[in-house]
Amino acid sequence: MPDNADNGKTVYIGIDSTNSGRHPEVYVAVFSEFASDVIVKNHGRNMRASGFYLEQMLSQRDYRYLMIENPAKYEYKEIIAKTSSLMINDFIKDKSSSLEIYIDGFLLSEQKDDVKNKTSILCNIPKESIQVYDVVKGKKKHGNTNELIFLADGKARWYLNFIWQHRISKLRNLEKRVSFG
Repeated sequence: MPDNADNGKTVYIGIDSTNSGRHPEVYVAVFSEFASDVIVKNHGRNMRASGFYLEQMLSQRDYRYLMIENPAKYEYKEIIAKTSSLMINDFIKDKSSSLEIYIDGFLLSEQKDDVKNKTSILCNIPKESIQVYDVVKGKKKHGNTNELIFLADGKARWYLNFIWQHRISKLRNLEKRVSFG
């Protein structure tokens, strides 16, 4: 394990979605033990993680995805808390004593509290051991973000492209999928 690993005590999580405005909407959570993954750095103007870099980085981290086929049926507040906690619960299963969750987009305090509460209940981790941060990456300055959001964004785009090239039914059968329902 690299020198910057946190020895499994804290799990760092980056969450992003496709934000496509179309159906379905895909959410991705990337999990890491590396504290360096949450340091904001420049990944290059308007770049997205893709191809070899994306696969190489994800081979050293774990991730989960969740697809919502009709997101218009739900309020954003409900979606972000439920998707986050479900993906985290599927991965954590007693692997951590604390969580740092980084979610792409501006979140109200109430939304951060909802994510913390649902995650605490599902993962059986005390609320005090869970931190939730919003990460606002500007569209023109997409490169300035942390590694986890960068990778989650790249994998969410990969899933969206997969849907466009194939069918939604094929995406339902891929590994690492978490059910929303």
